[in-house]
Amino acid sequence: MFAKYLGGNRFWSVMIFHTSMILPISVLFILLFLPPLSADPGYPDTVRVGSITILEGEQAVLSVYFYNDEALTAVEIVLDYDTTYLVIDSFSLEGGRLAYIPSTQVFFRNSGRLLNLAVQDWNAWIPRGNGLLCNLFFSTPITAGGHTVVIDSSFYPPVSSTIFSDSVANTLFPQFVSGQITINNIPFTCGDASGNTQVNILDVSFIINFLYKGGPSPYPINAADVSGNGIVNILDVTYLINFLYKNGPALKCPQ
Repeated sequence: MFAKYLGGNRFWSVMIFHTSMILPISVLFILLFLPPLSADPGYPDTVRVGSITILEGEQAVLSVYFYNDEALTAVEIVLDYDTTYLVIDSFSLEGGRLAYIPSTQVFFRNSGRLLNLAVQDWNAWIPRGNGLLCNLFFSTPITAGGHTVVIDSSFYPPVSSTIFSDSVANTLFPQFVSGQITINNIPFTCGDASGNTQVNILDVSFIINFLYKGGPSPYPINAADVSGNGIVNILDVTYLINFLYKNGPALKCPQ
């Protein structure tokens, strides 16, 4: 994926990238003509991914940090994540150590489970320091609850990986600390399909409208699966009526 610059706050939104497209000349130069790898002097440079907890259906804002004890000309990361539960929406350098770098010196793409961000300073050097590299913005489906997605380092074919380039063009592999996004289920009352905190005849009508009249979906959907069979259908309407008015069995929504 390429990144598109949106105004003065240095926010880039994701655009579709095809591997057959030609990369920017500057990026090709870095990727294809990397100098020999060198030992990282001093305290090891580091890329660290944060860890957060969200509710299913919420947007996840995940921070990535980096430390370098020598001046750099470029920083590149390649991250791997499970696309079953996360979809990358966009990223931002705003508020980070590289926020001063213009969009023409930033390259971003993703394909499948992989995303690749490269930032270059053509005019000076990225100074020594420790702090925010970027924020990544992910969407999560409302069915993602109960899962933890690990964000790890990886390799993006043909040559991209998590690397730094120092002020004399030596290529360094920083230490990498993985992070994770924990996605919790939305708390709900079983049978409260309408979301009004009560279980009554309104919920019966809500489920019927959802199933047969194009009405809104129960949120979360499990609140309407009162029979606990993993599917919301007419059986749940009957089950809920029996519970409310005929001393039927207790509701048993999946959690």
